[in-house]
Amino acid sequence: MNTHVMESLPLFLHNRKTSSDYQLLGNDENALTYALGHCLSHDRKFLAAFIRKCKFKSIKATNVGRAEIHLQENQDEKGIVDLEILIKGKLQLIVEAKIGGGYPEVNQINPHARDRAQRRMKMGCLQK
Repeated sequence: MNTHVMESLPLFLHNRKTSSDYQLLGNDENALTYALGHCLSHDRKFLAAFIRKCKFKSIKATNVGRAEIHLQENQDEKGIVDLEILIKGKLQLIVEAKIGGGYPEVNQINPHARDRAQRRMKMGCLQK
């Protein structure tokens, strides 16, 4: 029995829980981020591997059951976070998505960098 593919984890888009896969359609930077979020929320083994790739080495498919995947959440003065993975008390992973060869702007990273020093948080840039 595949224990890593179970009930889907909560998936949030614009800070609202999604109710349909059709909310994830599109072909731009956001749409690709939505698709990644969708896959992460549906496959715990993939989610655990993605988190481990981001240097959280102790994460396994068996301990991501309380994870939340947030997409395009507006965090007021910090701006919009493309993708955020939260496991309360364990980790916070923020991913800034980019299409092309570009990197995130300094103003996109700085507000989160200040928080990173105070918590167990990592940031990454996902490029296509």
